[in-house]
Amino acid sequence: MGFTVYLIYTAAIEAGDRLALRFLGATSPQRQGVWLGTDGVIRDSNQGVDQGQLVLWADAMAAIELQVVETEGVLWIYNVWDTGLGVGPFESQSYSSCMRVSPSGPTTRFECSDFGDPPAFDGLVFDLEITH
Repeated sequence: MGFTVYLIYTAAIEAGDRLALRFLGATSPQRQGVWLGTDGVIRDSNQGVDQGQLVLWADAMAAIELQVVETEGVLWIYNVWDTGLGVGPFESQSYSSCMRVSPSGPTTRFECSDFGDPPAFDGLVFDLEITH
């Protein structure tokens, strides 16, 4: 029995929604993170920052809560990593990178593979809870 993997995952959101992201583990030797974006504004109250897209690194925080201020209704999500080779601020969506996604009520589990053959879905694991 197989499963579906995603390069980019989308979730329905509305203005006023709360996003709670919790990093559960990362086994990849590369620095691991997640990119979140919407056509609108996501607020990080801890940093006092409002932006349409952001990168969250697993080694910088265990969890974060964000607020959707404005949106066209879609949250885009994908895994990112940094090899330390100076390719850019991060790398993503290349070679065999993908996410195994398991929704369960308001919480969705993401098991991510940065690159490698076959994909290893323990490179980064995180939960995202969307509260309407």
